[in-house]
Amino acid sequence: MGAPNDCPGSALCTVDAGAVDVLYGSASGLSSANAQYFSQGQNGVADQEETGDLFGFGVAAGRFEGARISDLAISAPTEDLRVPDDDAGAVHVLRGSPSGITTDGDRFLTQGHAGLQGSIQKGDEFGAALSGPYSGTVFD
Repeated sequence: MGAPNDCPGSALCTVDAGAVDVLYGSASGLSSANAQYFSQGQNGVADQEETGDLFGFGVAAGRFEGARISDLAISAPTEDLRVPDDDAGAVHVLRGSPSGITTDGDRFLTQGHAGLQGSIQKGDEFGAALSGPYSGTVFD
């Protein structure tokens, strides 16, 4: 679940940096027993929390890496990449594992890199919309 306006766990709140909570299902429904909390720059997630990134604005689960376990795509559509307030946007892809989502191999995607079309431009808000599940081409 995305919480793009969250102030992640730092002593001084980073306004609208954003976070994501992951709950897993069981035979009796959703459970918080093995819940996970992700924010940029913490616990292995790439980049750093910054005011206004809106990490968690978009969240989608799918088999993006071709495994049998779902991965998690998380957008930060107002991530600044070149200059302050450029709002170019970025997407993180966290891999799924038998024990849950892991930050091992976190992929930080932006336009014009890692084979993605386009280029980083002010106001693109890359990742503002995500969808899943995905079961087509594997991205390596």
